[in-house]
Amino acid sequence: MDRDRDVLRELGRQLAEVAALPAQQETAALWRQLNGLRPARPMVMIDQIAWHEMEVEDELTLRCGDSSTSGSTCAVTWWSSRWSPFRR
Repeated sequence: MDRDRDVLRELGRQLAEVAALPAQQETAALWRQLNGLRPARPMVMIDQIAWHEMEVEDELTLRCGDSSTSGSTCAVTWWSSRWSPFRR
């Protein structure tokens, strides 16, 4: 259980780090402008990604052993991994 907690904390730290990037604030502002019918530029949302093909350096492997934390781990891993493949 301690290992699971440490894994979740590290994933949460990574997710918070990505969320705090200036590029995220810029993207959010661009989407707000688009949704307010004042688009600054065309925006594209890519939602259908072949995640099994995006597996790089074992990033998407679940690391928690407890079934009660595996769902959280899966969600946080998925959200944080949406950023990294496209920003390398």
